[in-house]
This record gives sequence, C-alpha cells and structure tokens, in this order.
Amino acid sequence: MNIFKNLPGIDGAHCGLSDLYPDRLEALTRALNSCQDFTTGWYSSKKELASACIAQSDGIVYVTVSVSDDFDTPGLGEAEKMRPVAWEDIESMIDKAWQLAEENRKENQDYRGFSIRRNGAWVWTYLQAISDWELDCPPGDCGESWGFNYCGIDEKADTLTDSQREKIEEWIAGYPADDETLEIGQFTIKPWE
Repeated sequence: MNIFKNLPGIDGAHCGLSDLYPDRLEALTRALNSCQDFTTGWYSSKKELASACIAQSDGIVYVTVSVSDDFDTPGLGEAEKMRPVAWEDIESMIDKAWQLAEENRKENQDYRGFSIRRNGAWVWTYLQAISDWELDCPPGDCGESWGFNYCGIDEKADTLTDSQREKIEEWIAGYPADDETLEIGQFTIKPWE
C-alpha cells in the first residue's frame, strides 16, 4: 500500500526530508499506527537534492534516502528499526540514512572541486577529474570543463596569471597536501570539503 499515492504533488517535505507537509505527516502517522505493511513511495524535498522512502514490512520500519549533487553524483543510505517507532525515531532514521547517503555520494564522485577566492569572494572553480572514467567534461550542468571555470563578476580584476595557474594546478595535482589551503597573492585556494 502506497500511502502517499492519492496525495497531490510530488514534494513530500518543505525543507529537508523530515519536515513533511501536514497531509503527508498525517498519512504516515496513520500508516505507522496501523501496524500494516506500507510504503510512502519516493517523496522529494522542495529545497534539497534529496528524496526518501519510508516503508514498514514485517514489523520493521525502513527509511531509505537518495541524494545527488550538482554534478549528478548519486548516493544512497538506509536505516531500519523494529516497531514500535515514534515520529522522533523516524526523524533520527532520516538523519542517519541521509548521512550514509552523503558518504556514499562522496565515494561515487568523479570529481574534486576547489574554490579560488579573491579577497574572500569566490571567483574561480577548479574541477579535477578523479575517477577511472575518461570523461570529456564534468557530469551535470555545473561545470563547463575540467580545470578552471570562471564564476566571478569582473573577470579582468579576477585574472590569474600563467604562473599562478601553474602553481594552483601543481598544488591540486598533489592534493591532499600538507596545507589545507594555498595562498597566492590575493587568491586563496581550498577544496570544497
């Protein structure tokens, strides 16, 4: 039985995955209290690149979370608990499954990203291919090419010299380095994580 099947819209939660809309929370509460097998089906979050499915089968409640990033990297995580469960248990299971999904997404990444900031403002992104796949360009819609991608406002003021580019690429090629960040003139380079 899919308890969200007859509810309108595809978003199940407003912000995050446990901030369910009232009609979905009511349907889930009824289903949990019924002790019957059920699934919510996959529902999404309005403000996150994440979705979840909550199911109950043979007295066990399962929460599965699926995540993605701007580069279409998938991640999946699951948590389970024997009945009975309260809403607080579901929230904790969502958090645990989400954390596992994010860890899985990181394991699946085909890239490593670096921010290049000038005086604190993010002006360049550097995308490094790290998978065994020979991808012509980064997956998803957020990177035009491997290497330097401009994302500032004033490209003339944000120009990197050839020497600076070489130093940045050398540091990134050796990452993880002893230093978590690289300072070159007015530019600070650091990994996204």
